[in-house]
Amino acid sequence: MEIKVCTADENFRLGKVNELFVYENFTKVPAEMVEAGDIYVVCGISDVLIGETLADKFDGLALPGIKIEEPTMKMAFSINTSPFVGREGKHVTSRKIRERLYRELERNLAMKVEDGGR
Repeated sequence: MEIKVCTADENFRLGKVNELFVYENFTKVPAEMVEAGDIYVVCGISDVLIGETLADKFDGLALPGIKIEEPTMKMAFSINTSPFVGREGKHVTSRKIRERLYRELERNLAMKVEDGGR
């Protein structure tokens, strides 16, 4: 089934739903259609972003966009130059920390990560 993925700036793209489920009594049940107010799971569309609307292919409209707060804390990670370098844990290299931060970005909508100059 094809649906329309609407963005807040009135653009849209088509997406293909492979499977559709609704929740009934805390259990996922396959469904053919959903209505407003249903809690459902859509399988098959991987590029939907927060604030986009899934709508009917022919006459669906986008809901008003939402604003996500900007991050309120800033952190900088640098090389450990203390006398105890290498003794604090297994996964403390800058590469491991960077991988962890980018994995967290996929789920934490209020987080922003920028690569530094070095």
